[in-house]
Amino acid sequence: MEFLYKKHFLSAFKNLKTSEQFLLRQTVHQIQAYYQTRHAPYGLRIKKLFQNSEGKVFEARATIALRILWVKGPGLVSFVLLGNHDEVRRYLKSL
Repeated sequence: MEFLYKKHFLSAFKNLKTSEQFLLRQTVHQIQAYYQTRHAPYGLRIKKLFQNSEGKVFEARATIALRILWVKGPGLVSFVLLGNHDEVRRYLKSL
């Protein structure tokens, strides 16, 4: 499985506090481990939000206010969005 980080995701990551960046790195590692072992920690709360011909859109919770959105395609996981619940909702409406 290959992992890709979109520009929007990386720019949002750079704007976070150092403590939030640390939590986010741990969360991303847990998501990557999920695709290897198919077991996710309960607190991660992975949810499938949307599916189309390009792939499946998933959400995970890094903190109560911070969500990670990624798209899983064949052999590729693209981290596309890092933001709050409202930003995730806006992204899904744009699909």
